[in-house]
Amino acid sequence: MELPEEKPDRNNALSRQLVSDLENLRDALTRLSLTLQDIAFDVETNAMSEVSQLTTALLVRLQAKEDGDKGGHR
Repeated sequence: MELPEEKPDRNNALSRQLVSDLENLRDALTRLSLTLQDIAFDVETNAMSEVSQLTTALLVRLQAKEDGDKGGHR
């Protein structure tokens, strides 16, 4: 047999705890989202830098090959 006065108090306490837990979860997910955005930005920046470096190296090699080919035909 349940006491009618205890159940509403217990439900209110559980509801408050659930709201608090959900707010904490929301805050944690917001922090995670911001962290993932930072990581994605860093990855993109690093990838762009790597592509730029590789492109420059390739252009230098192609220019050296063209210069070598021109020198060989003289």
